[in-house]
Amino acid sequence: MTNNLFISEDETVEVKLRIATKDGKLICWSDDEVPDGVDDFETYTAKFRRPNYRDTTRLMDAALQVGSNGEFAMSVNEIRYRRIVQLLVEWNFKDSAGKIMPAAEASVNVLNPQVALTLADGLETALELFQGLTNDVLKEVEAMSE
Repeated sequence: MTNNLFISEDETVEVKLRIATKDGKLICWSDDEVPDGVDDFETYTAKFRRPNYRDTTRLMDAALQVGSNGEFAMSVNEIRYRRIVQLLVEWNFKDSAGKIMPAAEASVNVLNPQVALTLADGLETALELFQGLTNDVLKEVEAMSE
């Protein structure tokens, strides 16, 4: 049995991001399925630290927003952005001149939004954040329909 009581600082996950252009439009994906009609694409890799408890509390606290009426809300997009910035270790993302950009918040800030959202999706999948959630929801739906 694996001891998962603690997260080591050197535990990482890797996200492979694939980028193509089709009919002049940018196409991004992070799984292994190549979209129809795409023959040529580039693969980029980003490595992230596995989040520990402190990382998680910082993410949640940073995304907490207080409305004008005093109600609290969580910004999902802020959590996704901060998860990338906070956990990013390295990547091989290149600028238009072919130079690898630093794996830093300033570089994340200037990512194409489509690239950033695909990276966030890939990171959530790699971290298995919602694993089991879909099955739980399906079980509840099945139970309601009986």
